[in-house]
Order: sequence, then C-alpha cells, then structure tokens
Amino acid sequence: MEELTNNKKYVKAIISCQTALFVGVLLRLLLFIVDDSLWRDEAMLLMGLRSISIPEIFQELPYAQRCPFALALLWKCMMGLGMTGTHWMRFPSLAAGIAQLFIFAQLTRTIFSQTKSQPNVVIWLAAVSPQLILFSNQTKPYIFDVLCATLLVFLALPFFLREEQQGRRYVPLILASWFSLIISY
Repeated sequence: MEELTNNKKYVKAIISCQTALFVGVLLRLLLFIVDDSLWRDEAMLLMGLRSISIPEIFQELPYAQRCPFALALLWKCMMGLGMTGTHWMRFPSLAAGIAQLFIFAQLTRTIFSQTKSQPNVVIWLAAVSPQLILFSNQTKPYIFDVLCATLLVFLALPFFLREEQQGRRYVPLILASWFSLIISY
C-alpha cells in the first residue's frame, strides 16, 4: 500500500514539473506575441547595428551602445537576411529563455535527486518568474547571461558530484566558460 502511495506522489510530481514547464513556455510565448514595441535602448541598439558593417561590430557601437559581440553579430546577420521585424529581433532571446527554462528544470531534477526530494516548487518559481519572462522577450543580453550561468552550473554539477576528479574532464567546462564569455558580458 505504501508503494502505491509513493508511486502516486511520484506521478503527481512529474505532472507538476511538466505543467510548470508548459506554463513557463506559454507565458514566454504570450508576452512574445503581445509585446511588439521596442524599448528606447533596444531600438537605439538595433538602429546602430543597422548603420554599421560587420567588422565595425568589434569596435565601439554607435549611440554609446554596448552589446556582446556574438549577439551583435547574430542580430546583424539576421538583418542581412531580411529578418528586421521586432519579433525577429526578439526571437533569439525567446529561444534562449525557453532553453534556459528546460536546462534549469533538468539541473533542478539532478540536484534534487541527490536529496530524494521533488523540485516542483523550484521549477514553478523559475517558470513563472516575471524577470525571466521579461528577459526572454527583450532585445538585450540579459537572458543570455542567465542561460550561460545555468548552462555552466549544469555542466559543472557532474564534476562536483563525482568522488574522483580528473583534470582532463574539466575541458568541456573550460570550453563552456569560454563560450559564455563570448556570448555574455
């Protein structure tokens, strides 16, 4: 009888986690569809990127704007392909926000599996976080910062959970750290 109760709790926990992910994606998509005007600094950044060539991205941007060069290069390439609408410019942030949510959920499951607890509340808090939803819909690097930090913790966690450590196993973590510095501040 106790095993049946535990199975029901386990199924409820899985359904709760999946529902949190669904709600989190839905909230991000709804804001993406509804919110179509750029903030002033977003518009200035894109206007500046439109007026410069690709090699100039690696120099100081016009209008005293700052942006990681990997993102500036991505947006400039999108402009070159004719993807100039507001939604196109925000699409990389939306994709990063959704990816971050799923990576965070997997990270949370991994951490909580060590304690035999359920990560429901933590995943729900991340799924409905107003800041993360807003960051997922802005032409700004904030969600990429969160994604990189989440990804680094996700990649580092197995190294810290092992009892034996080997130096060459840190190579993927070092490469991920380097990549995060390129795409983030």
